[in-house]
Amino acid sequence: YECRNHNGCFAKGTPVLMADGQSKVIETIVQGDFVMNPVTRQSSRVASVMVGPQKKPMLKLYYENGKFLESTWNHPFLTPDGFKKAEALSVGDEIMLDSMRYTPLTKIENIPLDHERLVWNLVLEEDELALYFGMAPVRAGLQQHLFIANGVVTGDYYIQNLKDIDKKNSDFKLDLSKATSPSFSGQGDAGLIQQIGGSNGEKVEKR
Repeated sequence: YECRNHNGCFAKGTPVLMADGQSKVIETIVQGDFVMNPVTRQSSRVASVMVGPQKKPMLKLYYENGKFLESTWNHPFLTPDGFKKAEALSVGDEIMLDSMRYTPLTKIENIPLDHERLVWNLVLEEDELALYFGMAPVRAGLQQHLFIANGVVTGDYYIQNLKDIDKKNSDFKLDLSKATSPSFSGQGDAGLIQQIGGSNGEKVEKR
């Protein structure tokens, strides 16, 4: 584990979708694990795990069917306008699900500050081989830094720390039109490239 410094993270117990189609709570994920990337055509290897104490009050974001995520104020979420920090979201704003469609936030709650509470985030490796052979859309290089937390598409520690993320959002949105829902080809090697459903690709849809 590496120590974080005021950067966006999730609370203990947040389920993350792994490359084999199973879920693991974020605090049990270790370097070398493979998570499912909902946009690229491969699994993503965890380069490192960031962990540290909560620095500010957190937010509890509710979405379809009462599901929720507890995140720090500055964790990045994917919206129709690109990435937005949790603190910039309002009830009714839409976030992207792992089915590659958007759903509105139904409620947002503040979580009191707890200095003893730890939070976690991931740093994902870029797959240079996949980039070379065109196995994934590569504009702006952000697609390889996504994972799925409790059914929601979210950015990793790398995206969280981009200072010019607003400038990159327009390029990133262009590539999402090629994205499709993830499907799983079995319980084989965690490093196995995952198949993306839809031979012609499905457009990102709003709910």
